[in-house]
Amino acid sequence: MKTQSIKSYARDMLSSVSNPIEVYRLPNDETRMMMPNALVTMDRLDGSTSDHVIMFMTSRIADIVIDVQEEMDWAKNWEILNAYFHNPKTRVAAGKRFEKMFLKKYQKDPSRMPPCQAF
Repeated sequence: MKTQSIKSYARDMLSSVSNPIEVYRLPNDETRMMMPNALVTMDRLDGSTSDHVIMFMTSRIADIVIDVQEEMDWAKNWEILNAYFHNPKTRVAAGKRFEKMFLKKYQKDPSRMPPCQAF
């Protein structure tokens, strides 16, 4: 699949736009998102369809989606992180992306930072 096609699918997914022409989508129960099957795959746990995780097909696709995430603050930026964490090959990229998103969110408005609690 070409990079531009992957970016287009990623933009639709991150903005939560549903393209009626694109029929094949996999439901991600954790995020309540429908993800294009051109980008993700389903890993069935215990051989059942009800117990599954959704992850990016390849680390290249995950890297391209991360590039698209960098373009702007998408509606589904936080939700899509689950697809990264389920695949050991994309987990490190997810951690870096999460760190950037976390810092960006709280650097804009430090008052939204959760208070530190002593244990």
